[in-house]
Amino acid sequence: MAGPATGQDKAPVQPEYQRFFYHYVDKRSLSEKSLNLVGLSIQDVGRSFALIAGVSHYPNMPPTDRDLRPGAEDIAKLQKYLRDEEFFDEIVVLKDQNMNLDNLAFFLQSYFPERLKKFPKSRFLFAYSGHGMEEDGNGYLLTNAAHTLSDRGNSVALKLVRDLIEEDVDAAFHVLVLINACHSGTFLKRSFGGNSHLLSRNPGAHAITAGGSSEPTWSDPTLGTGSIFFEKFFAGLDGHADIWPENQDGSRGDGIITVDELATYLKAEVKYETDERQNPLVGDLSRNGSLGGFFFLNRRRQFEKGLVKEWMPGKASSFGAKAENLVSTAKEYYRSGDYASAVPLLLQAEKLGSAEAMNFLGIHYDPQSPQYTGVPKDDGKAFECFRKAGELGDPNGMSNLALMYENGQGVKEDQAQALTWFRRAADAGNSEAMIHIGFMYRDAQGGLKKNYAEAQTWIRKAADAGSSEAMTDLGAFYEEGEIVKKDYVEALNWYHKAADAGNTTAMSNIGVMYWYGRGVKKDHQDAVTWFRKAADAGDPMGLFHLALMFENGDGVQKDDAEAAKLYGKAASLGNEEAGRRLSALAKRTKRYVKSGLTRIESDVLTLRAARIENRVDGGHLVARQHARSG
Repeated sequence: MAGPATGQDKAPVQPEYQRFFYHYVDKRSLSEKSLNLVGLSIQDVGRSFALIAGVSHYPNMPPTDRDLRPGAEDIAKLQKYLRDEEFFDEIVVLKDQNMNLDNLAFFLQSYFPERLKKFPKSRFLFAYSGHGMEEDGNGYLLTNAAHTLSDRGNSVALKLVRDLIEEDVDAAFHVLVLINACHSGTFLKRSFGGNSHLLSRNPGAHAITAGGSSEPTWSDPTLGTGSIFFEKFFAGLDGHADIWPENQDGSRGDGIITVDELATYLKAEVKYETDERQNPLVGDLSRNGSLGGFFFLNRRRQFEKGLVKEWMPGKASSFGAKAENLVSTAKEYYRSGDYASAVPLLLQAEKLGSAEAMNFLGIHYDPQSPQYTGVPKDDGKAFECFRKAGELGDPNGMSNLALMYENGQGVKEDQAQALTWFRRAADAGNSEAMIHIGFMYRDAQGGLKKNYAEAQTWIRKAADAGSSEAMTDLGAFYEEGEIVKKDYVEALNWYHKAADAGNTTAMSNIGVMYWYGRGVKKDHQDAVTWFRKAADAGDPMGLFHLALMFENGDGVQKDDAEAAKLYGKAASLGNEEAGRRLSALAKRTKRYVKSGLTRIESDVLTLRAARIENRVDGGHLVARQHARSG
């Protein structure tokens, strides 16, 4: 049992659930209560709710595995910390035999969603510590009744927990999930979103898992009595994770520790303390992507103001903050195109063990990324950087390593290894990896059998994760009718979703739909409008199609010079069909034309289209570009 709730009121639940409340208070003013009744609040932050769950005693297991003392310490420290230091209003604890599916379902799917809906801007924390297992790529939390560390019959699937938590994600303003269990990375849906460094006024839902989908988790008595993950969690909240912004006096932090600050700190610190055997992962749980996120108070600031007592400074090093600062500065140089200045910083961060830095260096070394300068191109070095980044748990590094295996670049081609790393990246939320898995099912690659249903499922996963490329692929599936039943209206629907998300290929494809009257009334002027949108954004297919319109006089006045100019731009971006059209146009007019880039000669019309596969289908050019994830 968790013990009796403290405070002046009792929770509004049946008596059998009352015993799980460790803490319950309602300190709202009368005016706030009145506003809450009509869905309003005068507070920047509403009420705070927490569900702490875990198992520290497994009576049916062998003696060596029976007691998990660090799990017990995690649970005890969490409930006290949230009550005394973060001032949570309601804290429920499900421990040992009480940590079962029935109780989880009641609180995650019934009680807390209803409470969160009643109080605007409220936040919800779910934390778990205990044994976990993995089977066939899926993760499970072992219950108190488990007989072994692989007893799936006495476990709760992480996929099910994730589904239950969606009710809370929809109801709350801010949600954070913390899971310390072996193989906990299987919980995540997609990569981390949001970069707010202030007390967020936007909704958001995130999860931080103690390790990857195939990793055990650890404890270290020299760091504390709990798990390494939660010992570092508490150390971070004691001020070490409050690293943004950098103030004028040289100090760091603003008194608020946001979820991305905490995640940055945990990822670096836990990797360091476990010699990279345990690599925390971070994921965005919001259905449409988070704009804001959970936050904690910087306890060190509270101590300095005399509001709380000295408590657990921890054994935290500056490793995490230093590495992250180097990568953050390098990213600024990237955005400005100053790659030469970015590289030295990435090399420093790499020495500190930053997986993100290793991934960026891999992109630099990769000969297929000619736009990045500052280091010599080298397939072997690129592969090694991606391998290190992937093994350290970086989702982009995993996906890029998979691409190296898939293409035999820097390593012997190995489709099975490619699939393995794409799956790991997908588990960590990388949508590009999900797309690749979908096409591997479509094309029967990596040892997979051709399976159109699985192909569609994986592409939809990527689309649900917000990938505009996946949305475009789904549109193409419905337009072509190969994987799903042909449906032009549904194709147009997905193209519009992708175009709204900024996908230029989708814009061009919408133009094609208008050009041929697929799912919409045929209208060449509307086709021109969409082709121009794509072309203005630099899309080679948009440029190609717009050139066709000018060459043929469809929807615009016929203009061979404008067509030639657009064909030239498209050709320079790797569109081979544009080169052929330009050559034909030149021969027809018995002269070569200026493309605005160079004089087009017949011996240079074989354009380099590295990593781009082009197909022309009734004037509809479809291109798939395998870009590196950075």
